[in-house]
Amino acid sequence: MKAIKTELSFGRVTINKDDSIRFSASTPELTDEELGHFRKLSKVIVNAVLEAQDGSEQLLEIKEKIETGKSSSSRLRSVLFLVWEQKGRPSDDFEIWYRQQMERVIDKYKELLD
Repeated sequence: MKAIKTELSFGRVTINKDDSIRFSASTPELTDEELGHFRKLSKVIVNAVLEAQDGSEQLLEIKEKIETGKSSSSRLRSVLFLVWEQKGRPSDDFEIWYRQQMERVIDKYKELLD
């Protein structure tokens, strides 16, 4: 896979609940070949160095790694969905059944509180 060096212009920057950020960036107009290289980067973790064109005095290196697996809550939701299916879909609406199950879990843990 080729490395890509291009100018970027940042659009929206959003701070997520976990203090990570999500941002959009625009490139100059790309050829079909260049677009293909960007498509290959879809869902791939990349290294990035962002520097203003007029240079930088220092480098801020962020050493924290991106977690690539599902969050615990997503994993629990997936497992509950499989349970719902294996039980023959006891409710017509998974969302309602899911909320009921989550309330049961929450209530169980509330019982453990002093």
